[in-house]
Amino acid sequence: MAKLIQILVVVVFFAASSCAATDSSRHFAKCTEVISFYLQDLFFPTPGVNVTTAIVLPGTNNATMFGMVAIIDDKLTEGPSIDSKLVGRAKGILAFDSISNISLLASITLELEGRDGNINLLGQNRALDPQREISIVGGSGEFRFVQGFATLRTHSLEPYGAKIFWQLHVIKLWDCLFNSQV
Repeated sequence: MAKLIQILVVVVFFAASSCAATDSSRHFAKCTEVISFYLQDLFFPTPGVNVTTAIVLPGTNNATMFGMVAIIDDKLTEGPSIDSKLVGRAKGILAFDSISNISLLASITLELEGRDGNINLLGQNRALDPQREISIVGGSGEFRFVQGFATLRTHSLEPYGAKIFWQLHVIKLWDCLFNSQV
């Protein structure tokens, strides 16, 4: 086991050294990406609108919805309009996890149109804060070994649900460490 750790340290050292020897700003730009979209969270039945959130366990506290668990399959759109171009879907589980404020534990997989793979997020979303962050904890396909964070801002509350602006700050670790040619 110690031998394996030594080998990994040497590999990371040489990869980092080769990154430092290149033009770091151009290299960093090649292994990072900012992705923006609007999440259309449709949780109230409204004529002409398909609900994309299912409450599977009701909450025990009406003020903060503590204990409520929901499954989502929400549209991701290019703009704030519900009819805006579809750019993907957000699928996952939301659990209201606080007695004292409206806060959700979010476990979400993002499927982006035209991209080969998914991005996985996990974290707490304090829904009433003007801006929140959720950790990007990994992915699959072209997003394998990604890390980063997503910032969320509520754009508007509608009769059928909420529109939330997301901005993902993705670091493709594999590209940063091992594809250092600029």
